Amino acid sequence: MLNRILSALVALPIVLVPLYLGGWYLAVFVWAMATLGCYEWVRLANDKNIIRDTAILSFVFAGTWLLLMQQSLELYNTALAIVAASVGVILLIFGRRLPTMLGAVLYILLPCLLLLILPAQLLGSFDTLLQNAGQESLATDVTRLFAFIFLLSIFVPVWLSDIGALALGKMIGGAKLAPSISPNKTWAGLGGAIVGANLLNLIALPIMLTAEPSDPSLWDLWLVCIIYATFIGLISQAGDLFMSSLKRKYGAKDTGAIMPGHGGLLDRIDGLLMVLLFLPLLYYVLAPLSQ
Repeated sequence: MLNRILSALVALPIVLVPLYLGGWYLAVFVWAMATLGCYEWVRLANDKNIIRDTAILSFVFAGTWLLLMQQSLELYNTALAIVAASVGVILLIFGRRLPTMLGAVLYILLPCLLLLILPAQLLGSFDTLLQNAGQESLATDVTRLFAFIFLLSIFVPVWLSDIGALALGKMIGGAKLAPSISPNKTWAGLGGAIVGANLLNLIALPIMLTAEPSDPSLWDLWLVCIIYATFIGLISQAGDLFMSSLKRKYGAKDTGAIMPGHGGLLDRIDGLLMVLLFLPLLYYVLAPLSQ
């Protein structure tokens, strides 16, 4: 447990600094994490060409991102088209290794691209709004802060859901959630994941009751935040179960050993990757509710 806590404390600033700086700092950081994730993925699948296949996947990610940069990051559909083209190439070339390479593109590269694309699209609109309002001098600083808050709104609920699942799962125990996939996961842990993801909403509740108890728009916003956080708690646990099923299939305890007490990178970001994959769908569902 001490190793887990120390590893988390060391990893936290490594993650938060590029999230705050954004731009190329964030892009290079995400590329490095995607490359390491792909390495663990092909290694887990007992791929005999680990270095070569990891390099190919890393090149696909970097090339896709650079092409999107040339397109001013305007369209999520552009990313999907490029990923689809990459899938087509993989179908033609990799044959027997197709499931491994295709899985890496869909489960690792696409979510990592979304981590860069979604904030860029949102912030492009926000930056234009500031400039139209005659606040050009504030655009850079305010946009960076807004981007950081947006990214934290994804990362923090995932982290809190993991903590909540671990805490309530150990404290309460009880019925197993999916014993054939992950014997240690319980329904209590799933409840803890939902509670953990909503921790900030629960903290905000007494403040709202005191400050604006009768403001319907504020309560509507709080409800949207509850749905958002609950979704993240559930999907992050689904991502955890997905990775557990793969490790069980290949007879591996962890995907790697980069973080003492935590295992590999994919062991730590499996829930985050799944959340990112479904995030556009969540925004599409919540957009009408937040207006």
